[in-house]
Amino acid sequence: MEDAGIVEELGVLDGLYHSDFSVEFRDGVSCETYGADQFAGLVDQCDDFIFRRRLVGKVIVLAARPSPQQIAMIIALIRRGIVFALTNPSSQENAVASILSDERYEGTGLVVVSLDERGFDCAAMAIGQEKRGEGDVLCLATTSGTTGTPKVVEFTKSALKLSLNGVLSVTGRPVWSSRVLLAQSVEFDGFFEELFCVLECGGTAIIPLHAVGSRPDFLLSCLDEWRITCIDLPTAVFNTFGTYLAGRQANGFASRMCGGVTFVIGGQRFLPPAVEAIGKVFPNASVVNTYGPTEATITCAAAVIWAHGAWRASGQLIGWTYPGVNSKLIYDGRQMSESGVLVLGGCAVEGAPAASLSVEDGAAWLDTGDLVSVSERGYVFERRKGGFIKVGGRRVDLAAVRAELEDVTGTMVRPEPAVSARGLDHLRILVVRSPDCADSHLVRALRRSPSLLGVPTEIDLVDRLGLSEVGKG
Repeated sequence: MEDAGIVEELGVLDGLYHSDFSVEFRDGVSCETYGADQFAGLVDQCDDFIFRRRLVGKVIVLAARPSPQQIAMIIALIRRGIVFALTNPSSQENAVASILSDERYEGTGLVVVSLDERGFDCAAMAIGQEKRGEGDVLCLATTSGTTGTPKVVEFTKSALKLSLNGVLSVTGRPVWSSRVLLAQSVEFDGFFEELFCVLECGGTAIIPLHAVGSRPDFLLSCLDEWRITCIDLPTAVFNTFGTYLAGRQANGFASRMCGGVTFVIGGQRFLPPAVEAIGKVFPNASVVNTYGPTEATITCAAAVIWAHGAWRASGQLIGWTYPGVNSKLIYDGRQMSESGVLVLGGCAVEGAPAASLSVEDGAAWLDTGDLVSVSERGYVFERRKGGFIKVGGRRVDLAAVRAELEDVTGTMVRPEPAVSARGLDHLRILVVRSPDCADSHLVRALRRSPSLLGVPTEIDLVDRLGLSEVGKG
């Protein structure tokens, strides 16, 4: 096993990013590369902008697409200890609204810093008291999460260090010091987390200027032509990519990429056939399944589920929680040893909104709502408690959805999880036809239902409902 390069002190926090750090901005076949020396001058320019505009003590919403100037501003903000959030220009209003609606940031002086071809500009969105980084707070993630409820989660220095070292310790390889493809959009928390890890470990961040996750064929060519050694993907995208490869293999595709790519996934269930299909194309690949609820943002557990062409796990293994993360299993109010709802404490939840936490004996705990069992290699995710499932990155209460849809349509309805031929997870809605309502009216009523907003849905009209997977109508 290689030296994982466990990080003891985070140099990034002092503006001392790794001297081997570099970024490649990729647009099709063209490539623009910036190394640590080139960033030094840009960071100084951003630091001067911060000083002239008196941004110290404010909360910054950096509304900018990936560019050398954006990366330099991130480094400058870290160096100055200024709390900030990342977003695309088109999403800046949502980010501002989320921050100002959080009681921790009510009355805070907030400034939007935007970037276009002319350079940086800023506009005060809220004039209020100064808000310096309080202790460990470094960056904010504005997210609606899987619940659809807008919230602000704080990235803390200790949690970032925990996440950084967690994957390194699980893989035993310095995955962040190699060629890392940042495939997630800038407004998602994963973008900053991955960039931070590469900054710290001296790797090369490859930033595509066009989305790769929605195009499996493009992603395959990127991994090969750009010599990617590590990529962090939402599990839904990973499943789609693996299903695409399985379809290509069924039609005679037999390409084998010899590079040792590490796929870091997390967020929901992985599809075993997708893992196996990727393993056939990338025989030296490793697949690491990470775990961390939205409220915690940073991962707090991980496990290698595939390596060297073979399974390293059974079931939906998420591994043991990292050192420094407290965990326990609770069922019906009692602490269990073999299975139960996973409850987290310690630095895994220190950035979570207070409303998400409970306090016991002076310690904060987060009920993840995830039922897990214990195996020799760690926790295994079984299902969400209650009637919740995860569809398209959103938590869905099947019982509540069914009740609402039956009330809207006046007929029998059964929602159930499904996976398309392309590996896309979605909600399949079985609807019994009604003699009192035209099919088109039923479908229109379902499409307008609030419970389905943002949830990928397939609607099937049937004459009657058969038995479900558990034998019920």
